[in-house]
Amino acid sequence: MCEPVSVLGAALTVVSTAITLGQQTYDMVTGIQEAPDNIRRLAGDLQSLYSVLGLLAHALTAQDKASRQESLPVHLISNIKELLEKCIDVFKEIGKIVKPFMDSTGNVLRGTWRGFKWEMGKKNGVLGLQRTLTDYKLTLELAISSLNLYVLENLDKQLNSTDHM
Repeated sequence: MCEPVSVLGAALTVVSTAITLGQQTYDMVTGIQEAPDNIRRLAGDLQSLYSVLGLLAHALTAQDKASRQESLPVHLISNIKELLEKCIDVFKEIGKIVKPFMDSTGNVLRGTWRGFKWEMGKKNGVLGLQRTLTDYKLTLELAISSLNLYVLENLDKQLNSTDHM
């Protein structure tokens, strides 16, 4: 079994990477002028997930500060880390879809919107990414709630044990 401290440290590292890549992906997608509706909606989903990632970073940091290291919810944190790695994969996938239609400075190539619309017109791909982002966001929100509940329970236990001293 992994050391609780190393599991939490790894999760904090991955959430930091996810936040950075999420911001870069959001900036790339929102930088596309005259983007079709499905791309604008994708940008909104990216922004929502990015906000949840920030909350998760805060919750993991609170977990790190509030808990005795031997009582960390290792399994929950390990699952969160795996989900964050999947978020990173989705951010990379979005980048793969968008980058071929941008030049080296990040500007949309002229005349490529028809090609871009054709590529993105396969709405199943974009809709699939949007659904995946939404699913990950909801799952991470549940994980944050679980972590916060865990922290509160531990604080309550610590307060009760100091009251009895």
